[in-house]
Amino acid sequence: MAARVPVSTVVNLSEVFGPGSETERFVTRYLRAQHADLFFADAAILVEGPAERMLVPNFIRAHYDELNQCYITLLEIGGSHAHRLKPLINHLGLLTLIITDLDTLDGTGGALVQPAKGANQKTNNATLKTWVPSVEDVDALMDADAADKTLRVDGDPLFAVRVAYQTPLAVIAPGSAEPETAYPYTFEDALAFQNLTFFSGLKGTGLVRKFSDAIAAGGGATAIGECMYRALNSGKKAEFALDVLEVEKFDSIVVPGYIAEGLEWLLMQLKKKQVEILPQAEQTEQSEQAEQAGA
Repeated sequence: MAARVPVSTVVNLSEVFGPGSETERFVTRYLRAQHADLFFADAAILVEGPAERMLVPNFIRAHYDELNQCYITLLEIGGSHAHRLKPLINHLGLLTLIITDLDTLDGTGGALVQPAKGANQKTNNATLKTWVPSVEDVDALMDADAADKTLRVDGDPLFAVRVAYQTPLAVIAPGSAEPETAYPYTFEDALAFQNLTFFSGLKGTGLVRKFSDAIAAGGGATAIGECMYRALNSGKKAEFALDVLEVEKFDSIVVPGYIAEGLEWLLMQLKKKQVEILPQAEQTEQSEQAEQAGA
């Protein structure tokens, strides 16, 4: 039987995006600046900002050992630009998880507002509106299930794109006995809501201090959320991530639910690829080679 010869494919970005297009220029410059290993990875994770870029890899190391052993490239691209990579991701057929923000606007679509259900809000996130799940209504986004958040391509079992964004979660605020519904606005307040007791004891600066003060002030999930939302308007998110990384018991932090759901999906897809899909593809190739040899 002839030995299998590795084959490289050259990707011409002008063919993927169209010659001279704005998207081609953006992606070319971005890849040059980031030195992305996008073309060689088992999967990609696209994240919103610097806090996610610093903390998500550490969440993976702390809680997802099997995922940590895979070759995953993580790109900080921002929700407003992730959709620009859509033609390249599709062309590569690269398994991709997008971690982004809900980016809620009021009913007129003009002003950024704190998320709320039943308020006729819209998302300002181009990825959610135009890529996956291709939905603008915030209520529909909050109600979307796993299938709605996943884009698959017929005939390619190795390729799928999954989006993860903030969704309502049940929390028990300090001083309360009953769970309440919280509506996180960004990664930072979603992390705090998921770890209220943890953040209430932090004595950092900047956003960490403001979040701690908001939790200590109490008043229920709505009041805490409003204080966090105001703090986020002027807070330094990279500084927030560094403060969180410095804590002694980092591994005890609970990963925000929407991110945990996305990471578990990614791990399941990579396991499926190794256990089910690749062996089947190899068996098919060997059978074809045997038929050719016997012809």
